[in-house]
Parts: sequence; C-alpha cells; structure tokens
Amino acid sequence: MPAQFTIGSARYADDLRCRLARELHVFRREGCAVSLDEHHAGGYSFFALGVEEGGAGELRTALTSTLCDLIVDYLENRLVEEMLWANHRYLDSTERHLVVGHARREMQLQASGGWGTGRRSRRTEIHRALGEYLDTHRQLMLEGFLTFRLRDQIEDIEELLDRTVDDFLMEREHAEFIKLLRHFLDTQAPQLDLMHVLVRPEGGFRLMDAGRDTITDRHLELCLGETTGGEVDSEDLLVSALITAAPRRVVVHWSPGWGDEGVDTIRRVFAERVQLCHGCPLCQATDK
Repeated sequence: MPAQFTIGSARYADDLRCRLARELHVFRREGCAVSLDEHHAGGYSFFALGVEEGGAGELRTALTSTLCDLIVDYLENRLVEEMLWANHRYLDSTERHLVVGHARREMQLQASGGWGTGRRSRRTEIHRALGEYLDTHRQLMLEGFLTFRLRDQIEDIEELLDRTVDDFLMEREHAEFIKLLRHFLDTQAPQLDLMHVLVRPEGGFRLMDAGRDTITDRHLELCLGETTGGEVDSEDLLVSALITAAPRRVVVHWSPGWGDEGVDTIRRVFAERVQLCHGCPLCQATDK
C-alpha cells in the first residue's frame, strides 16, 4: 500500500518546493520511486510525497532532514527579518541590515552547537521535534509546526534578536559619543607633549608626564576632583582628564585584561596619537 506524506505552507511554499524537488531528485537518482504532487487550497500550497510502504521509513528520515535544514537555514533568517520589522520599526534599512547580519551569525553559532559545551544545538532540537511528529503524523503544516511545536526555539530567536538590537543601539550611542569626544579634542590646544597612562591590574589608572613624573598639573584638577597623586579610578574620568590635557601623544602601559574598555575608548578617541606599550619599566611598575 503506498505511503504518503503531505507538507503544507502558505508563506514558505517557494522555499519548500525547491527543497522537496531537490530531495526528490536524489531519491530518483538512487532508484527510489517517489512521487511529488502539488495542489492549492485556502491560500496554502500542499506538497504530497508518495512512496511504496516499504520505503516510508526512508522517506520519513529524508523528509525530517530536509525540513530541518529548511527551518534552520532559511526560515530562521526570514523570521528574524519579520520580527525585526514588527518589533523594531524605528531602525532604518541600513541599521536593519546590520542587525540582521549579526543576528544570523549568532544563530548559526547556536545552530551548530557553538554556544558552549552541554547545550543541545537548536538544529538537534528541531530535528528531534520533526522526527517525533512525522513518526505519528503523515501531514504537517509548516507554519503551525513553527508556531506550536517550536515555540521555545522561536522565543529563543526573538530574545537573541532583542539582545542584538540592544547591543547595536549601545554601540551606536558609544560611536556617537566617541565622535563628539574626538571633535572636542580637535578643538583643544595641546597642553602637554606626552602623557603616560599606567593601567593597573586591580583597576584604576595613573597619569604621568614626559619626565615620568606623576601629573598634578592644574589643567587636570577639575577632572581629577579629590583624587591625589595622579590616580584615576573611573574610565570616564580618565578620558576627561586626557581630553582636558590634550597631549600630542599618549602612551598607554597596559596588558590585555586590564581596563580594556577604557583603553579601547582612548584608542578610538586619540587614534594616531596613541601608542600601546607592554614591556617597559613603567609597564612592570604597574604590577607593584
């Protein structure tokens, strides 16, 4: 008795048609007589795949993999664009393009199991859900399956997208802030030829002049507030002090992991004026 599996979709019919046609070609090339019929009703496209009952298990396995690939590789990407449009319409087309690209990279990392050990990849979860469903059902409505059977995975994608948008907006605000700081720096007359910034491993910074003396210059008093001995604890305060002094060159004595965010801000604001140093006596002094 022939076995038949029917897959229906309204929104993803074109993608589904292409994937099923490709799978059908593979089956026929291997000598398996699989039929594919398409009909339409109520705005849906239905794809009926038929095979002799003895080949039902093989067809079910192939169909599970095909639908899993379709969902992971194509539908997730489209869902991201739809979610972004529905929930974040204030982004312009360029911003949406950037956010979608970053979100897709994150999803690919998830789908391949790249989010740490012990986490079952989303691809594995989707494949399992499809396999369990097709073991007991011969008809699958793709949109309904996504909405009800993959609800947790869809919610994960939505949360990932929201985090991506938040990160993008924070980075955009930071970039605008850096641009403002660079503009302000360009309007300042240099007060010093050289300033050393010593980044301490436990946090905080020390400022020194070209003679490697601790800076207590009056130009920094407003920024340093009540701190003494040229010590600066806040990264924002450090940047303010540097911009106030507007040195022609800044040498940052630093090891990765020590005040990375502050160092990154200095590099972005002072650009070509910055030199990073990792091994001079001043660098070694930061450990003491």
